Amino acid sequence: DATTEKGPQPYDLVRMLGEIPALPGPPIAGRLTATVDELDLRSFTLRKVSLDAEADKDGWAIKNFSGQLPGNGMLKVAGELGASDGRPSFAGTLTVGADRLDALAALWRKPPPGNPLFNMPGSFASKVSLLGQTMALTDGKLTLDGVTHALTALVRFGTDRRIDLSGQFTDLSEADSAALLALVPDLQQDAGAALTFPQGAISLAADTAT
Repeated sequence: DATTEKGPQPYDLVRMLGEIPALPGPPIAGRLTATVDELDLRSFTLRKVSLDAEADKDGWAIKNFSGQLPGNGMLKVAGELGASDGRPSFAGTLTVGADRLDALAALWRKPPPGNPLFNMPGSFASKVSLLGQTMALTDGKLTLDGVTHALTALVRFGTDRRIDLSGQFTDLSEADSAALLALVPDLQQDAGAALTFPQGAISLAADTAT
């Protein structure tokens, strides 16, 4: 939880991506289903986790991996899981959403005064690929309070961590801009953001902004 007082730390989730080992190939073809009440991911906990996967000689097909997040939120992942050069590889889809973005965003940042995300619904859905020490989020759709924007990201989480972010937003009111700034990490106050991604580039554009 980002509200816990402690020294600056790189984001656990990014560090975990670099530590995930390649899964061994399935010994036999078949189907695996599992449910877990809680899954501890260091900085946050997924609740009511569900996994539905099928295995064959080519690897694992994740039909559904889902879990509950704060803010009445949900994480869903589906796609093909394999291995390449001793590292896991993945190609599929990612969806993250919540009825209360203020509660969800508290996982990675402290809420600003008069939080504009209070009780605001939102979601992010994209294609996701993982290869080596790079994760790409493409064709991303960020929806804030019913308005959808385009967002993509390239994340390198190896020795030279870096993030490249590109967003194309529709009309942004003053309230929309405030909500967007409250959702992303606070780059001025959050030392963990700089530790996690010491390099990167951000390209953002909007049809109109006030």
